[in-house]
Amino acid sequence: MALNPPPFPTGGLAQSQSRTRPDFNSVVNMAPSKEPLTKEEIIEAATIAVNIISDLGLNCYLFGSTAMMLYGPQHRTPRDVDIAVLADEFEDVEDVKKRIVLRSNRFVLRASKIPENEYKILFFKVPRPRVGPNQRRRQNGPRKECKIDILLPGTIGLPRIPFDSLDWRRTLPLAPLKTLILLKLFGWYEHRFDEEQRMRDKVPRDTLDIFQLLTLNVDHPEIMATGGDWCSETLLEAAKYWVCDFIGQKPSTIADWRLLGFLIKKEVHPLPSQGRIAQWIATAEVF
Repeated sequence: MALNPPPFPTGGLAQSQSRTRPDFNSVVNMAPSKEPLTKEEIIEAATIAVNIISDLGLNCYLFGSTAMMLYGPQHRTPRDVDIAVLADEFEDVEDVKKRIVLRSNRFVLRASKIPENEYKILFFKVPRPRVGPNQRRRQNGPRKECKIDILLPGTIGLPRIPFDSLDWRRTLPLAPLKTLILLKLFGWYEHRFDEEQRMRDKVPRDTLDIFQLLTLNVDHPEIMATGGDWCSETLLEAAKYWVCDFIGQKPSTIADWRLLGFLIKKEVHPLPSQGRIAQWIATAEVF
């Protein structure tokens, strides 16, 4: 039986360039290329964005599929870059996006495809490929773009991680592995019960991501030993419900969740005229 959790608590290298001040209210109509991004293009977009954010005097960390790829799992190429900016509670995320665009003309803000959404979406313009014997970059035609999601702590349960607890891969700051796994688990839970079919369609991909990260924790315990074990008490407390739900769907992962620090047991309760019902109970240990 799925348990319904309580509401989740809310809570460089880049150089400035001389250029015309962008019109943040305009919509750029040139359609970007639909060609898939490569892993190196994703890493380039993440690196330049992180460096600019650092130049703005802000710390940040990657989470989501790009952070997962940098930890090791290579079963899929990310479609975007998710960055949590460790700004203070008075910082406006839209202002952060505008400041990034002002720092580099390799970024652009576009209006959401959903008319009622007032926020703008940040994209990184991927350099065109080099062609010909002189390896000059192609100058015309559509170019690839990488969406950069900028979020602040408290959004979708993102914790404010101490800077010295971040993990670093290829000069990029990542959410600690335990935190990354639980944020992935939160996304899996949310997508399962979303009203939109396109969001529910993400569940198989989320499930595979979680399997890959749990396996990484089993095969490479040194990641946890070197800082990847950090996790906020708030996230751990909320995750107890998601872990039980995931185990109900995938019982084979019980040992993996126990290794992650969850005490798992199964309780069987008699129900009048309905026989008996089994329910998974998880207790989160705080390290």
